[in-house]
Amino acid sequence: STGTLQTQYTYEPFGYVTQTGLASSNSYKYTGREDDGSGLDYYRARYYHPRLQRFIGEDPIGLVGGDVNLYAYVENSPLQFSDRIGLIKLRENQPESNPLRTLDDSAAKPAKDAINNRDMSALNKAISDLEAFIKTCKGKRAKVLSKVLKLAKEARGLLKLVPLLSLPAEGLLPDELNAAELEGFDPRLPFPTGNSCPDSMCQR
Repeated sequence: STGTLQTQYTYEPFGYVTQTGLASSNSYKYTGREDDGSGLDYYRARYYHPRLQRFIGEDPIGLVGGDVNLYAYVENSPLQFSDRIGLIKLRENQPESNPLRTLDDSAAKPAKDAINNRDMSALNKAISDLEAFIKTCKGKRAKVLSKVLKLAKEARGLLKLVPLLSLPAEGLLPDELNAAELEGFDPRLPFPTGNSCPDSMCQR
């Protein structure tokens, strides 16, 4: 109430924080996410380790996330982007009402690339692999991945319609997935890399 500075936080680009001043019970740190007390930040879909500058679990949507490194944080560009849910990178100056609104910075980036490069075979394979995997999953995991699958199919339809054009993907696909639907994942469980979904994961 006196305006005296109690606690001060200093952040490095990837979120490692130095705290000075009085001890604080505040658990909300980098990008507004909770420190779970062990040095990890809870990003809903998975946990993030700011000291290592990496997520500790693979991207739950795999290569659909737009990066071949499934543990990287926003493609190693934290000054330009942030990821508030562990799945989708957004430009810092972009509105966040729906994390898929800006498709160039979202999990639908491969769909945009497929449209611009007319890479129908790669898109068909991605859709086929995702369909096979979803059949082995249940619950919220299957629901979220089904939304991603729908986006990929929309991209395939657009690719068939505009074979002579090079269109940017921004604004072409529906805003289907929102952060609230991602609640319920257990990010501490690894995402399988094969075609099966272990029983311990499929219920989530």
